[in-house]
Amino acid sequence: MYKPKFRLYLSILGACIVIAACSDAREKSVSANTPPDTSESRTDTSVDSNKTVIWRPFTELAQYPQRRATARVVALDEATVAAQVSGQIKQVFVRGGDAVKSGQPIAQLNDPPLRLARERAQATLAAANAKMGQAQRQLTQQQGLRARGFVSEEAEAAARDALEVTRRERDAQRAALAEASWYWEQRIIVAPFDGIMTERLVSVGDWVTPGQAVAVITATAREVHAFIAHEDIAALQQVTEIIFETLGGHQHPLNIAAVSPRRDDRAQDVRIRLTFTTDTPPPIGTAGVLVWRDPRPHLSASTLATVRGIPGTWIKDNAAATPRFVPLPQTSSGRDVVVSFPPDTMIAIRGQGTLAWQAIQETQ
Repeated sequence: MYKPKFRLYLSILGACIVIAACSDAREKSVSANTPPDTSESRTDTSVDSNKTVIWRPFTELAQYPQRRATARVVALDEATVAAQVSGQIKQVFVRGGDAVKSGQPIAQLNDPPLRLARERAQATLAAANAKMGQAQRQLTQQQGLRARGFVSEEAEAAARDALEVTRRERDAQRAALAEASWYWEQRIIVAPFDGIMTERLVSVGDWVTPGQAVAVITATAREVHAFIAHEDIAALQQVTEIIFETLGGHQHPLNIAAVSPRRDDRAQDVRIRLTFTTDTPPPIGTAGVLVWRDPRPHLSASTLATVRGIPGTWIKDNAAATPRFVPLPQTSSGRDVVVSFPPDTMIAIRGQGTLAWQAIQETQ
């Protein structure tokens, strides 16, 4: 009694299998005869055309990065003080490390030869003055006699010439006395400016000659020297606040004193000199860094895009304007770039690929 039902079940199962096989074959046939849709794969290999473009005002994105450069405090001046005349060192007034003032005596030479030379010049000048006075009196006398007709015109002229000769001799002796007095003054060697005697090069009893070094004086006035990249010099000169920060974290404000017109041969950096604006600068030799904020607006490297291999950024002149690509060929990979846009310019910060894709489609 179960055989008719079993046969019915087998018939139904067989019909289902045939229907399923036909359906599968039909789907394969449709798939084989339908051309593939390549739009999705093209988008994936270029850009995501469905990505939303996000815009931000330039004023929100502009960055003013902090710059730093190594620097050092140096003496404003350093002089090797030398003897101007020959002589024997009689006394040394200061030692190494002592502070000195401008004009303060450092050492003194034995003065007898210099004193005698000056006294000799003084005596010679006195004799020349006396001789000129005598010549002046003789000329006056000759002029009186000439007026009364007792002497000839030639005699008066000879007296006048004699006076001129004595006057010239007097002038020469004046110069000789000035020279002797200068040598006399050079017996005392003085500091050329306020500073510290960093080296003492002579001792009492030493014989020195003109030009021989006696001491090294380092000025107490100081400044900061640093080397700055050439492309940053123009911006640095516009900065209103420059700080010298010591390795210990102490900060001292500076002003630019001078910028060298010559670049360093190796690094192509430019040397600058800066002065302290306070009365308590750090000691000479202190190492640190210059710190300033670049006054030029920069765009972050993360907002940049590349179109046909050219780096740049997508902007809109205002919120309703058409997007356009601004090439920035001076951009270095991974570095922020200096830009100059009006404040209401809109910058694309996301979805730049969408804009690039649309631009490519429009050119095709």
